[in-house]
Amino acid sequence: MSKFNKEQKIEIYRKWKDEKISISQLSKAYKMNLANLDYMLRLIDMHGTNILNTRKRVYSKKFKEQTIEPLYLGLKAYPLIYVATSPNLIYFVFIYSLQI
Repeated sequence: MSKFNKEQKIEIYRKWKDEKISISQLSKAYKMNLANLDYMLRLIDMHGTNILNTRKRVYSKKFKEQTIEPLYLGLKAYPLIYVATSPNLIYFVFIYSLQI
C-alpha cells in the first residue's frame, strides 16, 4: 500500500460514505490492504476527518518496558490505558503475554 495524503484519504472516505462504494471495491481501486482500509474508514467515521491530523506515535524503550513489566512479573491486571493507545502496541503486548 502506498502512502496517501489527507486529501486522498478524505476522498476515499467520501466515496465509501456518500457514493456507497464497497470497501472491497475501494481496496482494489486504490491497491490498499482491505483490513487497513476498513480500519481507516471506521476511524474517520467514528472521529471525523480531524483524526487525520494526528501524527504517528513513537514509543520510547522506557515506556514499552513499563507497559510490559506487569506481564513479566506475572501480574494479571496491567494498565489498559497503555495498550489502548495503538493497535500495534496492543498486538505487541498480546504477543509478549503469550510468550511468558
